[in-house]
Amino acid sequence: YDLSLNNEPEEGGTSVGSGTYNFDDQVVIEAYPNEGWAFLNWTNTNGDLLSEEPVFSFAMPSHDTTFVAHYEIIDYSLTVEADPSDAGSATGGGSYNFGDDVTVEATANNGYSFVNWTDGDGNEVSTDATYNFSMPANDLDLTANFETNSYEVTLNAEPAEGGTVSGAGMFQYGLN
Repeated sequence: YDLSLNNEPEEGGTSVGSGTYNFDDQVVIEAYPNEGWAFLNWTNTNGDLLSEEPVFSFAMPSHDTTFVAHYEIIDYSLTVEADPSDAGSATGGGSYNFGDDVTVEATANNGYSFVNWTDGDGNEVSTDATYNFSMPANDLDLTANFETNSYEVTLNAEPAEGGTVSGAGMFQYGLN
């Protein structure tokens, strides 16, 4: 008898074990989800649940049979934050599927400049304030890093013969 295996949806994974078997043969079928997908269960064509395990063993019935491996796409979490938190904002976090096109954006507050995006391990992933990437098959933490701007203050006495001035130099935003 013929055993056919279907995958639902097709892009969710692959299955092995289809073929021709004798009545009452012990048959082992296996489902392999693709990256970003999870195996749900095996059903027959009527939708009756057969197993929730990706490896399923059964005795071949006395007729041609079709089983269906069901998969679901996995949602992954993207968390974004600004560092320091008062230096700017980071947007684009949320729930995404593997392979989704994702855009995160960092906006600096007055007196700060965007430096880079880093991942949860502190590795630089982009120096663009607007960062586009494909969602990996895992949860992801991204940090928009900012630095305080420095400004040069130049002082001149006018007229020069009128006296001297002091206090010129480089100063960070917000410091007296």
